[in-house]
This record gives sequence, C-alpha cells and structure tokens, in this order.
Amino acid sequence: MAMRYALKTSIEAGFECFEIETDNMKLYSSLRKKVCEATPFEKIITDILWLANLCTYVSFSFVKRGGNRVAHSLAKLSSSFSEARVWLEDIPAGVNEFVIADLAGLNLY
Repeated sequence: MAMRYALKTSIEAGFECFEIETDNMKLYSSLRKKVCEATPFEKIITDILWLANLCTYVSFSFVKRGGNRVAHSLAKLSSSFSEARVWLEDIPAGVNEFVIADLAGLNLY
C-alpha cells in the first residue's frame, strides 16, 4: 500500500521517472513478473503496475531492509503522524544523516 501511495502521490506531483526499491520479496517478485496470485494482494499489484504504465520510466528493485536506512527511518517517523506527509525539498530531522550516508555510499550501522 505504501508503494502504491508513493507512486500515485509522486505522479500527481508531476514526476514521471522512478527507481523504486522494496524490501518485500513477494512484492518485488510480483512486480517483476507482472502477475500475482488471486488474492487481495493482487489488487494492490494491479494498481501499482497500472500507475507504472502511466510513467515514462519505472524500475523496481529488491534491497534488503538493512540496505535502505532512509526508507526505514521515514517509515518509523511516519508512525508518529496522524495524516499523510510528503517531503519534496526538506529532509526530516533524524533522517538527514542517512540521506547523506546513502548519497556518499556509506554504511551507518
């Protein structure tokens, strides 16, 4: 659901090219194969693929959870908000060190 929401919100903001990472192997495999078993999960996959088709470029990749501290920090931070938040220009406090490390290719563990 988070990937679907992020993709939809980003498209609405005018973005057209995406490199999307996930630490969920089932989600990644379904997106890569462009198919999913007949389950409620299938509707989410179908929506993500439909949104991806609206874009100029979309790449899906699998990254182990420990490989993306930025996403983990944002997910943890988001649990403290009652409504959706989108950061386009600012980096929330507590996440910026992971953004800088990610850009520099460092591993902060």
